[in-house]
Amino acid sequence: MRYSIDEASSVPIYEQLVRQITTAIVDGTLPARTKMPPAKELAASLDINVHTVLHAYQDLRDAGLVELRRGRGTIVSAQHEDFSTQARSIHAAVGEALAAGLPPAAIRAAVDHALVVMSGEVVPLLGGESG
Repeated sequence: MRYSIDEASSVPIYEQLVRQITTAIVDGTLPARTKMPPAKELAASLDINVHTVLHAYQDLRDAGLVELRRGRGTIVSAQHEDFSTQARSIHAAVGEALAAGLPPAAIRAAVDHALVVMSGEVVPLLGGESG
């Protein structure tokens, strides 16, 4: 798997890496139990700091997408063995929304709202604490 970094992007480098790896896991390019490259090796190939790769791997671990195994490296988690069915359903729903004329921002807001409602995630109020 080849990754690319856009140094001109406002998206932090570790987040670019997280997004690319997440996409590869969800679309099946990186199947469950795949061994990820060692952080030093990936950092060298991208000409970035090893701590940036470690940060990305830790975020992926926290999301349950990879397992960090001391002495054995980083492995794509088998916890969510097959994302492809869910990914196809999501792509179909987004395609239907676009075909119906909904703007991407509205679709993104609807998906974000569904994630909050269905996951029980607490979202802070804009403007800080009320009081």
